[in-house]
Amino acid sequence: RKIRLRKLFSILREKNITIQNKSIVEFGSAHGQISQHFLARSARVTACEGNPINFEILRERFSRSTNIKTELLDNDTDWSRKFEGDSHFLCVHWGLLYHLYNWERDLRLACRFFQMISLESEVLDNGDPHAKAERLETGLDQSLNGRARVPTVQGIERIFKEENMTFQRFDDPDLNAEMDWGLFKYDWSSFPDHDVSPNNPRFHKRRFWFAYSCN
Repeated sequence: RKIRLRKLFSILREKNITIQNKSIVEFGSAHGQISQHFLARSARVTACEGNPINFEILRERFSRSTNIKTELLDNDTDWSRKFEGDSHFLCVHWGLLYHLYNWERDLRLACRFFQMISLESEVLDNGDPHAKAERLETGLDQSLNGRARVPTVQGIERIFKEENMTFQRFDDPDLNAEMDWGLFKYDWSSFPDHDVSPNNPRFHKRRFWFAYSCN
């Protein structure tokens, strides 16, 4: 998480974007570790979490905090009514998209309701912009309905283009992170060689984007 935060704050500095007093929404916030960093920088934060167990911890953690709201929200549903009539500056959408069955709708809604999106996701290594890898999953940080579809890089960028978003993809090695469950790798080569090392079989292909509205 700290690596992604450093990358995002670096992008914001380069673009002379300040988040002080701006409305920031984090999706899939779990216990609010990321939201805490934006709160500390004087942003107005809404932390959204779909899993009820995680949400109770999140709500209790910030129950005495000001300038932050917590929302129980399932991103696999049409959540547009949650944000109708509001103007939100930045959406932080990390490690969630590939746990959604309806990821295309979720990403389109994010493009329509937020001026800027910081998106990070595991992706399917396939050049087809309409390809999806469906899978079953369970757990506190997994799909809420047990089904997920992993998008491709081209599929995500197709949505950005169709929603009139300007975007930049970051495939930087400084985003790579060794986790207990394997390597999160961002600077991997695309198919057909798949760039998988035999010494590192638990190898998760990730991508990181910063997008903003052209309107």
